[in-house]
Amino acid sequence: MAAAFVAGNVVGAAFGEVLAILHDAVKNVVGQAIVFKSNLEDLKSTLDDVAPVVREIRELSLALNRPEKDKKVLIEQMDKGTKLVLKCSKIKRWSWNYCFKAYSYAGKLKELNDAIEKFCRVNLIV
Repeated sequence: MAAAFVAGNVVGAAFGEVLAILHDAVKNVVGQAIVFKSNLEDLKSTLDDVAPVVREIRELSLALNRPEKDKKVLIEQMDKGTKLVLKCSKIKRWSWNYCFKAYSYAGKLKELNDAIEKFCRVNLIV
C-alpha cells in the first residue's frame, strides 16, 4: 500500500510538471506559429481546463485505483508534445518541406489534444 502511494505521488508530480511545461510552451508559441494557431489554441484550451485538477491527480489516481502505466504513457506523450510545439515555432514558410511539416505537425497537435482530452474523460471522472 505504501509503495503504491509513493508511486502515485511520483507519477502525479511528474504529470503536473510535464503538463506545466507543455502549457508554458503552448502559451509562448501560439502567437508565433500562425499556421498552427487553431491547433495550438485548442491545445491551450484543453490544458487550461485540465490545469486545476492536476493538483488532485495523486488523490484521484489512488482513489480510482487507475494503473500508473496509463499516466506514464500520457506523460511521455506530453513530453513529446512539448518538443513538437517547439518545432512548430521554428518552421519556416520558405522551407522546401514547409507544406509537409505544416500538415504533419497539425495532425500531431490534434492527436495530442485528443489524447489529453481522452485521458481526462476516462481517468479523471470521480
